[in-house]
Amino acid sequence: MILCFGSHIYAETNNQIGQEDAKVSITLWPKYQFVDDPDLSSILIKGSWIGDAGGQFVYNGTPTVNTVDISCNKSDGVCIESRAEVSPVSGNLIVQSFVYQISRWDKDEVEAYQKSDPYSVMGYSIGGGRLTLRLDRNNKSATLIGEYEMDGKKGVWNAHLDSGEKLMGIYTTKKK
Repeated sequence: MILCFGSHIYAETNNQIGQEDAKVSITLWPKYQFVDDPDLSSILIKGSWIGDAGGQFVYNGTPTVNTVDISCNKSDGVCIESRAEVSPVSGNLIVQSFVYQISRWDKDEVEAYQKSDPYSVMGYSIGGGRLTLRLDRNNKSATLIGEYEMDGKKGVWNAHLDSGEKLMGIYTTKKK
């Protein structure tokens, strides 16, 4: 499986792919990157979401395999997350994009959010929700907090962005 985001390619193997005289090295999973460019008022982040609490990015105790690119631009007022993940239920590859509205941008932190309207699916009533993306510019870290309501009950989950290698280490340990 190969995942492409812009000019970056990630593949599931740690080997080299060769064709005749040409060889291309490919990485196992994305390394965590946090590139903060104050001159351009932009931040680029790459990695994988690892669930901390509340169940998101975790299914039956096993982490969801995913890779993420986040691009924030102060002048546009948005952060755009491109995410590819393997569904823990079906095994299918799911590719999604999320647009977060920037609510705070200062020298220490960027905060952005996305709200969702209530809806129903398969007999469940899912109330409005909110995703809050926080970028700590000093520690070069990214967290995601999800607040939701399902069948009248409120819930919260947390995740942080880290390297894909760390995620796969956790995944391999939990699959045993």
